[in-house]
Amino acid sequence: MEAAYRKEADCMIVPMPREVDHHVAGNMSREIDLLAESWHVHRIIFDFAGTDFMDSSGIGILIGRKKTMDMHAGKVTAVNLGERVYKIFEKSGFRLFHWKRRKNKMVQENHMQVHFDAKSVNEGLARMVVTAFMTNMNPTLEQIADVKTAVSEAVTNAIIHGYEDETKQVELTCDQNGQQLVVTVEDHGVGIEDLEQALQPFFTTKPELERSGMGFSFMEAFMDRIEVRSKKGEGTRVVMWKYIEREREQ
Repeated sequence: MEAAYRKEADCMIVPMPREVDHHVAGNMSREIDLLAESWHVHRIIFDFAGTDFMDSSGIGILIGRKKTMDMHAGKVTAVNLGERVYKIFEKSGFRLFHWKRRKNKMVQENHMQVHFDAKSVNEGLARMVVTAFMTNMNPTLEQIADVKTAVSEAVTNAIIHGYEDETKQVELTCDQNGQQLVVTVEDHGVGIEDLEQALQPFFTTKPELERSGMGFSFMEAFMDRIEVRSKKGEGTRVVMWKYIEREREQ
């Protein structure tokens, strides 16, 4: 493998093998570390153009190298990801390095962030903005409805439970990576004291309101995956993932 590595300026190019598993990961990590140190590189580019199979060991290679690069203000990049490898990256949830799918896939990327007052009248605005953002992904009507429902629940939580009648700001972020949609709703309010309890269906901190719990079960039902982080007194961040399958043209 070592002969395949090459240096371009202050970058090290690492062509990844056809199959990446635990057996090859250990040797690759040691070889890359030795060469990166001797070549004094500030960026490592992992090229997956020839890779057909990879398990979590491949992610481990990149995580380890990123820790090393971080100590020298360097970067780790993964390029030319095929469908299988792309899926592994998506499932890992690891976002601390840059990665791109194979160029011939013409992956479209987009980003949007809006801030709005924590007022119930803006729940409709949030749904409208996310729907507009999704348009170029050519979603089905059902997918639009799913995302709108999840966004509505997350934004309502921020307004009702996060700020408790205070008019402060809610942050709504949308990211597109190919057909993968990631929606983040964040407040900087009271936070959630017992997150495990809050995630239970029908639990609510506002029993006097006619709402079926805090809505996390709805978010989980309509999105592929959700992640909730909260700290008492600092706020709550809800991240939701949805893969958008293109509507077939008639």
